[in-house]
Amino acid sequence: NRINLLAGRYISVSYPSTITPTRTGKIAIGPAKIRLMTREVIMDPSPSQVNRELYLEVPKLELESISLPDGAPEGFQNAVGNFRLSASAAVTEVQEGDPISVDLIVTGSGNLDTLKPPTLADPEGWKTYGTTADQRGEERRELAGTVTFHQSIRPLEFKSEIPPFRLDYFDPQDGAYKSVSTRPIALQMTPSILSARPPSGPVQSMAVPFERMTDILGVLGPAQLSVPAASAIPYWLGHLVAGLIALSLIAKAFWMRYSPRFRKNADQQARLRDLRELAATQSSNDIEFLKSAGAYVEHWLGGTSSPEIKAILIERDAVCFRSEKPKSALDPKRRGEILNLLRHAAMAFIIAVLSLGASARAADTFTSAMEAYDTAKYDDAIKLWLDSASYDQLSADALYNIGNACYRSGSPGHAALYYRRAILRASSHPEAQQNLRFIEQKHGAITIQRPDYQYILTKFSLSTWKAVCWTGIWLCGLALLVFPATKQGAHLRGVAGVTMVFAPLLVSIGLIGWHFFPDDSKFAPLAKQAVIIGEKVTLHVDAARTAPEVIDAPPGSLCEIIRESGSWSYVAFASKTHGWVPTESLEKIIPPAAPIPPKFRKPKSDGKTA
Repeated sequence: NRINLLAGRYISVSYPSTITPTRTGKIAIGPAKIRLMTREVIMDPSPSQVNRELYLEVPKLELESISLPDGAPEGFQNAVGNFRLSASAAVTEVQEGDPISVDLIVTGSGNLDTLKPPTLADPEGWKTYGTTADQRGEERRELAGTVTFHQSIRPLEFKSEIPPFRLDYFDPQDGAYKSVSTRPIALQMTPSILSARPPSGPVQSMAVPFERMTDILGVLGPAQLSVPAASAIPYWLGHLVAGLIALSLIAKAFWMRYSPRFRKNADQQARLRDLRELAATQSSNDIEFLKSAGAYVEHWLGGTSSPEIKAILIERDAVCFRSEKPKSALDPKRRGEILNLLRHAAMAFIIAVLSLGASARAADTFTSAMEAYDTAKYDDAIKLWLDSASYDQLSADALYNIGNACYRSGSPGHAALYYRRAILRASSHPEAQQNLRFIEQKHGAITIQRPDYQYILTKFSLSTWKAVCWTGIWLCGLALLVFPATKQGAHLRGVAGVTMVFAPLLVSIGLIGWHFFPDDSKFAPLAKQAVIIGEKVTLHVDAARTAPEVIDAPPGSLCEIIRESGSWSYVAFASKTHGWVPTESLEKIIPPAAPIPPKFRKPKSDGKTA
């Protein structure tokens, strides 16, 4: 704007802005000094432009901030101004338990930038997740405008409408507290497959009940704490190839597991050393050989009842402990038989001792872990289970037990992590699935939403569905080969005809279970999947704790790590929500290295508890 002031022409420029006091009493703005750059035209002698600096002094402006009056409603969250509220939902036809996204639009004048989102007037039966707000643009300089909140909610029971949202605020013009509410939003909710009654047929006396878990299931007592690594070769390449590969893997696993113990076993080394010394005895000295063989039997094989071994002692006594010398030399063939008997007996004894020792150690490990678990020494129990074998060989039951110990230690995030690791090891592990479902429901974890029929498919493992499919395919192929390989009227052709009827049915059933089996890798590659293990974790729009918040991430939430930057990770949830979280607050399902026992934050003692 151009104005005349004191016989001079000036240009007036305004910079609108809004401020919100954070305390009561006298507050002030300024004084301040503003630096401006001006451009002047001078004639010297020809016209030219010159840039000059100009400093403007802004005087101090004092204001009085008064406190809000008493009598604020219970839901008041420091909203000051005059507002209107509306709500809308993009989807109103949902299945029982599905999440619903609601857009809340607040319009009016007041402290829009610091406004808290409206809340449900009746939250009973609803799970409320974090709220995100659209960033305001240049209009944030104005006192009046609009702010939009995106609220995610999930019904915990059958609902016919979304209840109203309410915003309590103080109107400074009227000097009174007021409330504004939205209208209820009608819902068309259909029951889930597991809880719905059949549309026809006999009427059930009662509907299938919902799970009302108030705690996790107990630990399991696995027959073994470790399992051998699974073969990566497809079994449909042939029974012969699969059998050879399985034997080689078993031999390799046996060697990797027991060879260190063979090398470190002092008794074993002594047995083999004495046996080599016995074999090196001079062939001409039969009496010395028999004496050494008898001494070896008495020292190392004293508990054996083998008649062949006892025959060696009888032969030694008959030859070596006589006053007259033996009439003939020991047959070289007999010498070789004695050495072979001793060698086989020694190796059988060693293997038996090692097998019993391994079983005893596994039993001792499980007993010690259970004692630690029962006495609330969960850290010790976790360490014992993790140290019972290498991570790749830990059984699904052992991983499940570790998850239980983590939950008892007060870390639902670590518990969900190890339940998922157990399910990854055995896809149909029912206890891990049930406990994971309990944690996700209790803490409102963000996870993959699936139809109920997919959870029914997990009653059998994915390998079972694949086996059913391939069994049907092989039966079809073999049945077709029967006809050109047999004469007309052969009994085997009748069997093949029956097989051709039900084999395609097996293929169809296996393909359906295989295709629709819940697969988390469709959400993200398994190597990038992680679980939120921290408490009170919040997504931010940038890799900084002071950056605006996006959504709360409850413990146990499943996410995909897109990239990492320093101590922060950029993640995505199945709800299509992206943001930055501290890397320490999550852990990958497939660990990059052997996992170590987690460290839990225990509450500090205040002297009030024993």
